[in-house]
Amino acid sequence: MYKAIDFFKKYRLNILFVLVLGVLLLYYIPSAESHYLQPDIDIIKEKSRTILFVTGGILLLALFISWLYNIKKFSDIFYMIIGAAVAALSFFLLFSSIFLSLTFFLNGLAKKQKVEKKYSVISIDWDNKNLVLSDLALNKIIWANELLGATNRKDIRVSDTIVVIFTKGLLNVNNDPIIK
Repeated sequence: MYKAIDFFKKYRLNILFVLVLGVLLLYYIPSAESHYLQPDIDIIKEKSRTILFVTGGILLLALFISWLYNIKKFSDIFYMIIGAAVAALSFFLLFSSIFLSLTFFLNGLAKKQKVEKKYSVISIDWDNKNLVLSDLALNKIIWANELLGATNRKDIRVSDTIVVIFTKGLLNVNNDPIIK
C-alpha cells in the first residue's frame, strides 16, 4: 500500500501530464474541431506547428549553448547531437497536442467579425450526415459534415448554392460555421 502511495507522490507531475494530454486528445481537440471546416482546421494546425517549431527551436538553441560550455572532448559533440535529437523529438511529440489545443483556444477566444462565403452543394446525405461542398472562390472540395449537425434545414439540395456565415477568431481563422 505504501509503495503505491510513494509511487504516486514521486510521479504525480508525470501522471498529471499524461492525464492532461489524454483529456486534450480525447475531448478538447475533437470538440474544438467540430467548430471548424476542414480547410480552417488545416490553417489552425499549420499555425500551431509554426508556434511549436519556433518555441522548440529557441529551446533547442538554448540547450545547445548550455551544452557547448560543458564540452570537454570532441567526442562529446556526438552525444550532444544525439541528446538534442531525442530532446527535440520528445518535445514535438509531447507538446504538439498542447500547442494545437492552445491555438484552437486562442482563435475562439475573441470573435472579431462575421464573414460570409458561398459554397455549391456537391453531395448531401441526411441519414449519414455527409455533406460535400465546393468552395466557389477557391474552387476546392470540402467535407463539411459539421454543418449538417448544426442545422435541421432539409431544403438543401445538390447543386444549390448556400451561404455559410463564419466568425473570424483571434488568429483570423474562420470558426463556428452556420448555414444562412
